[in-house]
This record gives sequence, C-alpha cells and structure tokens, in this order.
Amino acid sequence: MIVCSCNKISDAKIRDSLQSETSPRTPGAVYRCLGCSPNCGRCYAAVQSIIKEALGQGGEPTHRHPMAIDRFKEEWAETEHGPAACPATCEGCAVAHAEKR
Repeated sequence: MIVCSCNKISDAKIRDSLQSETSPRTPGAVYRCLGCSPNCGRCYAAVQSIIKEALGQGGEPTHRHPMAIDRFKEEWAETEHGPAACPATCEGCAVAHAEKR
C-alpha cells in the first residue's frame, strides 16, 4: 500500500528500511535512508505507526499533529554528518549506496 503519495513510498519499503539494528527509528530518518525528503507531512503519523509496529512498540495509535511537517523536516535534517548523510547508514540506505559510487 502506498503510504506517501508525494514520494511514492509503500509500507513494504518502509518496513524494509527497518531491518537492522542500525536502521532509522524516526519518520524523518526513514525518508533520508530512502533517499527522499518529506513534502506535505500527511504521511508522518502513518510512517510513525509502521515504525512502531515493525519494532514491536505497540501502544496508542499515532495521530497527525498540525506541526507534523515541521517535526518531519527536523528529523530528516538531524544527522551527525550533515544534511546529505544518512543518520543510520543501514544496509538498505539509498544515501549510503550513492556515496559508494
């Protein structure tokens, strides 16, 4: 199922990015890992719910917050190596694969 229509990201692609211990743990980090950036923020809650489910962190469903796009962009920009680096450098990371070229 397509979760993000802006970037054409499916729930399967998000789950695939969460397969290792060094994988991203926030929606913004998932987007950086997948080589894209947040646009409208409508998918933030859905991406966060998929992350929680994939990591076995049940609990209350995540609801869309009016400031979701701001938080999304903050998470996307938070890295140790600057805005072009992936915070996780996980196995499926689009950014890491691009850097190897």
